[in-house]
Amino acid sequence: MAARGNGQRKKVPGRSFDLYAFSDEELLHLVKDNLDADGWVTSSDLADAIGIPAEEDNRLSGIGIRLGWMQRYGVVRKNTDPPLLPTKWTLTGRGIVVLDATFSKALDEQLQGLKGEALWRLAREVTGRYGQTDDVSASLVRRSFLRAHRGRSRG
Repeated sequence: MAARGNGQRKKVPGRSFDLYAFSDEELLHLVKDNLDADGWVTSSDLADAIGIPAEEDNRLSGIGIRLGWMQRYGVVRKNTDPPLLPTKWTLTGRGIVVLDATFSKALDEQLQGLKGEALWRLAREVTGRYGQTDDVSASLVRRSFLRAHRGRSRG
């Protein structure tokens, strides 16, 4: 990470594991794609997977924090059996279900073709269901909107 004039370190572009660098779905796929033969992945494995050199300072910064949040949502699980270090993570059944959720081809084509006015109507429908869904789904939907809004507002 490079230092700023005020002494604070700034993030190296592409080196963050926060919501704005990786969507929840992308992070879950990264975990899934890097599970070892026993079904576990470490923070170091994930850093390697996106090409962060082993010698880079703070290369694991943020990975455990993000996975900890994903654990709170119930989509990943942290190993609790010795040895506890390095920390290992795996997908939960809920995480697999979230990743496997798909639309039919016809619905996907309809969604891709939505114009602004219809997109607003779709958002109204989604937000109407948002209040009625389970906490995990609601959190993931909220985070998807946060990520999309930040991407739009920053161009």
